[in-house]
Amino acid sequence: MSLRFTILGPIRVWAGATAVPLDSQRQRAVLATLLLRIGRYVSPDEIAGVLWGTRTPGNASELVRAAAERLSGTLGTHGFDLRATRRGYRLDSGAAHEFDLRATRRGYRLDSGAAHEFDPPATRHGYRLDSGAAHEFDPPATRRDYRLDLGAAHEFDLPAFRCGAARAAEALAAGDGYQAWQGFSAALRLWRGEPAAGLAAGVRERLPVAPLAAERAAALVGLGHAGLALGRYQELTTLLADEAGREPFNEPLNAQLMHAYAELGRNDDALRVFGAIRYRLTSQLGVQLA
Repeated sequence: MSLRFTILGPIRVWAGATAVPLDSQRQRAVLATLLLRIGRYVSPDEIAGVLWGTRTPGNASELVRAAAERLSGTLGTHGFDLRATRRGYRLDSGAAHEFDLRATRRGYRLDSGAAHEFDPPATRHGYRLDSGAAHEFDPPATRRDYRLDLGAAHEFDLPAFRCGAARAAEALAAGDGYQAWQGFSAALRLWRGEPAAGLAAGVRERLPVAPLAAERAAALVGLGHAGLALGRYQELTTLLADEAGREPFNEPLNAQLMHAYAELGRNDDALRVFGAIRYRLTSQLGVQLA
């Protein structure tokens, strides 16, 4: 059974229709750190920086390792097998998951199954997650780094959002308003709240979640362009009114909302949006609109 990871809202892992319990804040923070740096090597120090900021404890490496082991134990309840080996632990999945977590001289590494017919030498202090038949060779992990890769068998809402939004943008550029509307709508439905919601405020602030808001805002603007092209003015006013409140300085979004109101003959509403923008820009940024 494939796993589904979500971070565009609360951090969750699903095995089919069953939610995998991530009861520890530290487990969720380690997973979020790797998910937000998907495909990149991440040092234990970087993970520790997310967990504790500048107040990193002296035994941070041990605590990071312990959190990863607890996360492995949690996933183990859904088809994984954690075994002791000469250098630590090895986690082999059952047939349903087709990847395994194996201890290396410097940590843990999670590789997908049958496609990988070569197992590089174990190392000891880093975590790496690889999956998918597309990876025919997996080079050894660096000495102190962690990496998370997810193949086609597993789902992750962030790349799904990015892929959907990119395809919708291509459709919009090609003049296909309908496909753009459908694509942006589907991509935005993957958002279930603030990214990495549920983590402690300090931990979440140290994660690179701020750029995701800009990506979502760009998708909303793309949806607005498609909606205006299709004449879906009523739907746009419903969709964009709340979003404009959350994005008070997003001028394209507010301009689209004003446009939709004007097309519906709701000039008072359009002027109200314009007045609110002018007030915010003047009072908070010192910008005067003509």
